[in-house]
Amino acid sequence: MAQGLAISPFRVVRSAVSRATAAATRNIRATVIVSLVLIAGSFASAAAIQMRLDQIRAVDQASYFETQRARELAGELSAALDRYAALGVAFANANSAETTAMLSDAGGPALRNIAVLDSNGGLLSELKAAPAGFLPLAADALAAAKAGRAIVPSADGQTLAILFTANESLIAVQLDPRALLAPQSMNEAVIATASGRILALGAHWSEASPLGAVALVGAQSATRAIDLPNEHRLVSLAVAAPWPVTVGASIRTGDALGAWYGTLPLYLFFIFGPAMAGAGLAVIFVREFERRARTAQAMRNLRATPQSDQKLLVRLADAERRAVEAERSKSEFISHMSHELRTPLNAIIGFSEVIERGFSARRAIPNMSNMRATSPPRAAICTPRSATFWISPIWKRDAIRFP
Repeated sequence: MAQGLAISPFRVVRSAVSRATAAATRNIRATVIVSLVLIAGSFASAAAIQMRLDQIRAVDQASYFETQRARELAGELSAALDRYAALGVAFANANSAETTAMLSDAGGPALRNIAVLDSNGGLLSELKAAPAGFLPLAADALAAAKAGRAIVPSADGQTLAILFTANESLIAVQLDPRALLAPQSMNEAVIATASGRILALGAHWSEASPLGAVALVGAQSATRAIDLPNEHRLVSLAVAAPWPVTVGASIRTGDALGAWYGTLPLYLFFIFGPAMAGAGLAVIFVREFERRARTAQAMRNLRATPQSDQKLLVRLADAERRAVEAERSKSEFISHMSHELRTPLNAIIGFSEVIERGFSARRAIPNMSNMRATSPPRAAICTPRSATFWISPIWKRDAIRFP
């Protein structure tokens, strides 16, 4: 009893598989269509998963390179700010006009002005002219400058001032942020405060990012995607320590995925190639299967009929086969003989026309017009169909004489 219970699930499964196989065999066309859909769906799913993984890999690779570039730009920006801070300290300690002029020339195109302030932010001295755009200092900027270093954007957004303390005085160096980095490095870069206010934007940016999109608070670096109305960018940010300013290296997402877009035709071939090959093989197999099924069904029907009827069916099948072969032989003969018939018949008809018109004799031969009237048109002789008209009586006579 226990052995019968152990075997019964196997029998149930085998019976279900047998019924499913029999149903699939009875409707072979539906089975092939379902199989093709499953095969194509499997390849499409595998290709979609692989495409997604390759896209993520391409974005990760672009993020890695942009992160490295952002760190390099942060190092360059920090070194540039340190150099201008040293110029500010040198100006605060300068005692002659010649030294001041040398410092002004050494500042380059990025240096706009240098100012020395007292502890309350009052102006004590300046390099070129009275500083404008960032004075008077806000309370939070003044506190940040006393605590260490501070970045103060100008009111018009064209310049920035770095603030720091030296010899119990505040030094403010006003700079052009667009000239702090090399032009090639600045094309895709962005310089912003820690809160996300943009100080300088690269020439390849179509427009500024939303406020706070490039903010970097509580972290030294980050990578994020920024959606703009006209483009989509991947931006890697890094802090130019010890200055509270952020520099970002960016790339268009389309440029980052350029190689991935180039492999899309391969994915399409991966999806449709096996599906089309399977469809072609399925058509061949279905036709062969149906032909054999019809043959097997005819054999079963023949065995089920009485012996006298079997002989009659065999004779009918043989007669049909001979008729088909005769029709094929006639078609082949006519197609082969069309050229041989066309040339002599055209010559005979043409010669009869010459004789009828009297071109080769003094008088026309009597009854020649009757011969010309009974002949077919010359153009009609040029076709195998007209040849069939003239040969068919001879073919029928030979077929009756030699069955």
